[in-house]
Amino acid sequence: MVKIKSNVMTKKEIDKELSKIYKERKLWSAINKQIHYKIPEKETIRRHLITFAQYTLYKIEDAKKEKNKMMASFNSELYGIIKEYVGLEKCQRQS
Repeated sequence: MVKIKSNVMTKKEIDKELSKIYKERKLWSAINKQIHYKIPEKETIRRHLITFAQYTLYKIEDAKKEKNKMMASFNSELYGIIKEYVGLEKCQRQS
């Protein structure tokens, strides 16, 4: 059996990251209106990745509830990759 290094996000970390995503997504409609709904392709891809990051956090929560350490670890790693690529810690815009 393969040993899995436990690097699974805690509930508190997940909630904090979800909060960042919720704040980012709330700004989208106002930004869309400002740019007259002409969203650049790069921004569209970034938004898809942010939505996928949100889904990945939900998958971590589900895996933890099911006590599936392998899936929780996998999704935690996946979230880290998405977060780094998209720059979620930097994506909070000024309102």
